[in-house]
Amino acid sequence: WQQALDFMAVMREAAAVPNLISYNAAVSSCEKSEHWRQALSLLVSVEASILLPDIVTFSAVISSCEKGKQWQSALALMSSLQRRHVVLDVIVFAAAISACEKGEQWQQALSLLLLMHEATVLPNVILCNAAVSACEKGDKWQHSFALLTEMEKVYLVPDVITYNATISACSKCEQWQRALCFLAAMDKADLECDVISYNAALSACDKGQQWQHALGLLAAMEVAALVPDVVSYNAAVSSCALSGNWEQTLFLLTTMQDTDLTTYSAAVSACESGRQWQKVLVVLELIQQLATSRLIGR
Repeated sequence: WQQALDFMAVMREAAAVPNLISYNAAVSSCEKSEHWRQALSLLVSVEASILLPDIVTFSAVISSCEKGKQWQSALALMSSLQRRHVVLDVIVFAAAISACEKGEQWQQALSLLLLMHEATVLPNVILCNAAVSACEKGDKWQHSFALLTEMEKVYLVPDVITYNATISACSKCEQWQRALCFLAAMDKADLECDVISYNAALSACDKGQQWQHALGLLAAMEVAALVPDVVSYNAAVSSCALSGNWEQTLFLLTTMQDTDLTTYSAAVSACESGRQWQKVLVVLELIQQLATSRLIGR
C-alpha cells in the first residue's frame, strides 16, 4: 500500500494527473493491507479532482472500513452512494453488512438487507452469514433463525458458518433445545459439524444445566473424530457443576489434558454443593500445582 501511495505522489509531482483506474488500484491496495484511513483519504482526493469515484472505488473504501471495524464510516459511505443514485451491487452491500457485523450493529445489518431487497439485489451466502453473525452478537436468535430460513427460500444453501452463528445465538439466549435442533439439522443437511459447532451447543447445555446432553455432545465429538478443547470440557464441567453432579465433574477433570482456572472453579463449586469438603481440598491443591507450573514455565 505504501508503494501505491508513493506512486500516486510521484505522479502528482510530475504533473501527471492520475486517472480513476490508478486511484482505484491505490484504494484497493490500502483495503487489502487494512489501512482504512489512507483509503478514505484517497477517496477525498478523488472527489477533490475532476474525477468521479465509481462503485469500485466505494466498494474498496467500504471494505477497508469493514476491516478497520469502522461501521459508522461504512454506513456514511453507503448513504453517500444512495444520494448519488449509484446502482449498488452485492459486493458493496456485503462489505457494509460485514462492517455492521464486526461493530455488533445487528439493526443496521438488517436495515441493509431490507435496502438490498428494495434495490432487487440478490444476496449471497457470505453476505447472509455476516447478517446472521451480527444477530448472534446482538443476542437475537430469532432473527438468526429467520435469516437462515430466508436463505433457503431464495435457494441459498446455509453452510457451517451459518449454522454455527445460529447455534451460538441460541446459546447466548439460553435456548439449549433449539441449539441442539440446529446441530442435528447440520447433520441432516450433510454438513460436517466442527469443534465450534459443538462448543456452541455445549455452551447452550451449560447455561441450561443440561449435563446429560453435554456429556452426550462430548461423546458425539469423539465419534466424529473431533478433539474437544478446553472450551468444550469447561462447558461440560460447568453444566455438571451447576447441576450438583460433583462425581461427574471430577471424572471429567481427570480426563482433561488441558485445564484452566475456569475448570477448577467449576469443580470447587460442584464439590461445595455436594458438601464434599475433602474433594475441595484436593481440587485446591491441583489449582496450586497449576499456578506453580505456569510460574515455572514463564
